[in-house]
Amino acid sequence: MTLITGAASGIGRQLAADLLATGSHRLILCDLDRDGLEAAFGDTSAQLERLDVADLVAWRDLVGRVVAEHGRLDAVCNIAGVLTPGWIWEVDDRQIDLHVDVNVKGVIYGSKVAAEQMVRQRSGHIVNMSSLAGIGYTPGNALYGATKHAVRGFSVSIACELREHGVAVSVVCPGVVETRMLDDQLGRDEAAVTFTTGDPLTPAEVSARLQKVLKTRPVESCLPSAASIKLIGAAPRLAVRLYKTIAARGRKAAAALRADRRRA
Repeated sequence: MTLITGAASGIGRQLAADLLATGSHRLILCDLDRDGLEAAFGDTSAQLERLDVADLVAWRDLVGRVVAEHGRLDAVCNIAGVLTPGWIWEVDDRQIDLHVDVNVKGVIYGSKVAAEQMVRQRSGHIVNMSSLAGIGYTPGNALYGATKHAVRGFSVSIACELREHGVAVSVVCPGVVETRMLDDQLGRDEAAVTFTTGDPLTPAEVSARLQKVLKTRPVESCLPSAASIKLIGAAPRLAVRLYKTIAARGRKAAAALRADRRRA
């Protein structure tokens, strides 16, 4: 059984649709938006579950029911996430809790509850969604970047813990993706740095990488290449000095993307 969070939209929805098409996984699709799940997958063989990923009790209830019914849990893909750009002195206080609750607690809770079962069964795979924002720095998106750094650090740490128990952990770090998150950032000066990782990826491209990750179980998978971002990430002083130059490049890329959309 493979459980996917955030399956009502974006990357989670694409991954779920692609795995259903292959017939290679028995799926439990989760989202806070139950209506969205029903609209997308109501006529499929997938098990649909409303889940607030920031609710540990709900996680335990769901995984307990899955194991009681199916006997095991093979993979958990923690895809659900939120992103709201904003300068830290202007961002709504409530956004702090929302980002930490969904992006960090949601991943930690899902990973912990999955790990408890997977250690017992001596097998399993946890796939956590970070971002290139979790490797470099994202002024203007500091809340999102902070949570994705947390996800990456957490995932690599538990990969070390769980390996000897037969459980693999992978963290996936994509650049900007053509989802609602991109729409929320396009035209926002605060989000300029977001657009410096190359052309936006499609959900299908990220899904293809996730499917490969489910087969090969790497500790980390980045798309596109994260070599230059890792260099900046290792040199905070350089990141601060280059920020204005990088942001200017991002604004230019975002303007070109908006122009492309208008022409389309």
